Amino acid sequence: GVVYLRAGDVKGATEVFLESLENKKEQIERQFSFLSEREKELYLEQLFFNFELYQNAFLARLESNPELKGVMYDIGLMTRGMVLNASQNMRQVIGQSNDPEALALFGEWLELRSLIARQLGISEARRMDGLEELESEASRMEQQLTRISSGFEGGQRLQSVRWEDIKQALNPGEASIEFVNYFEWQGDGWTQEVQYLAQIIRSDWDQPEIIPLFHQTQLDSLMQRRTGSDQDYIAGLYRTIGITVTEGEIPTYGQELHTLIW
Repeated sequence: GVVYLRAGDVKGATEVFLESLENKKEQIERQFSFLSEREKELYLEQLFFNFELYQNAFLARLESNPELKGVMYDIGLMTRGMVLNASQNMRQVIGQSNDPEALALFGEWLELRSLIARQLGISEARRMDGLEELESEASRMEQQLTRISSGFEGGQRLQSVRWEDIKQALNPGEASIEFVNYFEWQGDGWTQEVQYLAQIIRSDWDQPEIIPLFHQTQLDSLMQRRTGSDQDYIAGLYRTIGITVTEGEIPTYGQELHTLIW
């Protein structure tokens, strides 16, 4: 995909990245929860790098492929779910239930899933026999854990939420707004610029809306152009947000910030 981006072929890059994203989803579902904390940290670092590439290509293709709006929203949800998963000690969550059966079963399941993850990380020719049976047994354990532990079910659900789930949870007239940012890719490489987006879902929309907002340098320029004490500066940011600036009037920091973001 990077080769296509460097050649200016965003359409080709998008096709490759969509296929790559599906592979990443499968890897996450089957392996991520069973990595060590350090392994999760390294995996997330590489994954977020890939996701920023995907977002750059997808944003450029939204007009011709509006279905990518949902894909972009789901990437953000998946990212947050994985961060929560990485910071959550599932053994502790299940242990708080004071259910020794659940804790013992969780230990067996974790060992089995770790074995499966190690096998999936090597070439197919070197994998042990009976891997499919082990995966079936792990799935059976997961179903049993879900029945006896709400904490386990909640942890597993973190990474599977999609934008359609959020839409269905909204009441008529309600909206959900998520703010995301990523480094921009231009030409044949990364820039030092960070793009901010608003991702909006309404109960009556067929797709999310993805709205580019501003760049980090614009925000930094505004925040650095300040005088007076910290208290005066903060007061200037908040007290006049939403007040219309008339012709010839010098806007306050708060008015400029409001204009920049919205």
